[in-house]
Parts: sequence; structure tokens; C-alpha cells
Amino acid sequence: TAQCLNVKAYDVNWNQLTTTQLGLLTAGDHVRFTVSGSPANKIDKAKFKINGVERAETANKKPETNEYYDEYTIPAGTTSFTINAKLHHVTLGWF
Repeated sequence: TAQCLNVKAYDVNWNQLTTTQLGLLTAGDHVRFTVSGSPANKIDKAKFKINGVERAETANKKPETNEYYDEYTIPAGTTSFTINAKLHHVTLGWF
């Protein structure tokens, strides 16, 4: 079995962002969305959907963690976020 865990948001210095801080982001700001899962040793990549737009898969990890991340630039006119994530298990595929 496999399980997708928390989606989190960080700034480019890996400081976790609060809901209030996310609300203060403006066009051009960068945010890193992360997701982790278990069993960590069987997960090799992730894919995010941000505000309905599926992003390319990524194997980038937050340093010294098992959190996969996608760095996102806030577009003009964005006032809220809907984040979904999928993980890829080496034998079970995407979940």
C-alpha cells in the first residue's frame, strides 16, 4: 500500500508559510509546494495540480527530507490556491 501525506508551502529559503503569509503573496513571488508519502523508499517522483493546471512531474526534493517539491511563480490575478498532488510509487504507479 501507499499513502499520500501533507501538502505544504514554503518560501525559497525553506521557511514554511502560514495561510496568512500565502494570502500576502503577489504576482512574481515564488512559492515551493511540497508533498510526501509513504513508504518513502518506494516513491520516486510527484506531480502537482495548481489552480486546475497540471504541472510537469518532478523528482526534486526539499533538502534532507522525503518531500518532493514544485517551485511555482504566482501569476497576476491569483488570489487563492487549490493544490492537489500525486505521488509515483515504483511498483504501484501514480496515486
